[in-house]
Amino acid sequence: MGGGSAVRQHQRRFLQGEPEETGRKDECVEAYWTVKTFGEYEVRETKDSEYELFKEGIAIGTFSEAHVEEERVLFPLSRGMLLEVSEGGVREIATPEKAILMGMIASDGSNTFRREKRSEGGYRTEYSIRFYSENKELIRIFDEVSEKNI
Repeated sequence: MGGGSAVRQHQRRFLQGEPEETGRKDECVEAYWTVKTFGEYEVRETKDSEYELFKEGIAIGTFSEAHVEEERVLFPLSRGMLLEVSEGGVREIATPEKAILMGMIASDGSNTFRREKRSEGGYRTEYSIRFYSENKELIRIFDEVSEKNI
């Protein structure tokens, strides 16, 4: 936007005289309402439809969406994870889709890595997740949940 005083910026931009001072503004209190309270944690929704998570009155996170249930509030994180706020506190949990993916890998798949030494020094590491099945429907489900979560 620019630096300096507002009066000089106004004069330079608009080539006009002094702007009229209206006095000091009162502090603006952000409009919000409490969605849920769990012990020391409080979830508030702002007038802009964002959700803020507070711990003992201090804001610790802002989220664009939330899923409010009777006993908990879920905030989406990245890569198939959710932040759960409940009476038990705060914890990260897997989305149902990511839980399906992990179960499929555990039952009929594998998660491996291979490390090889580079000629110029250091190592190169490759990670791979595999799923083995003759059932084409299971392979389709694995492909879909992999796209959403990895």
